[in-house]
Amino acid sequence: FTDVDENNCFIYLKSLAPYMEALNKGIKKEEARNFLCSNIRTNLVMSLNLRSFLDLLGHRCCTRAQRPIRILANKMAEEVKETGEFKFVEDLFGPKCVQLGFCTEEKCCGRAEKLPERTIKI
Repeated sequence: FTDVDENNCFIYLKSLAPYMEALNKGIKKEEARNFLCSNIRTNLVMSLNLRSFLDLLGHRCCTRAQRPIRILANKMAEEVKETGEFKFVEDLFGPKCVQLGFCTEEKCCGRAEKLPERTIKI
């Protein structure tokens, strides 16, 4: 638990109005919560090999990922591209549908074709 003073409570209560307004406009609660003052600046340190980095991008660059993490993942990809060390795989820097050439999500955004369902005859 952290110490909570009256000023922090007031700031939090002020942030409820834009949050409720966003919900009323039909914005998903996962996205609307960004209006709440619980979002604070943080430092993030990661160690990833190339395979793990591509996996992270595959999941987090997808339009179905939450916007803040999608922005972060795309910025990470841009930074790595600037180094020029991974030119041989830069075309894979993006969502899984870009990496695979087809979408594996249940609800496809339409960027790539959905993988057709296969039926096995026995």
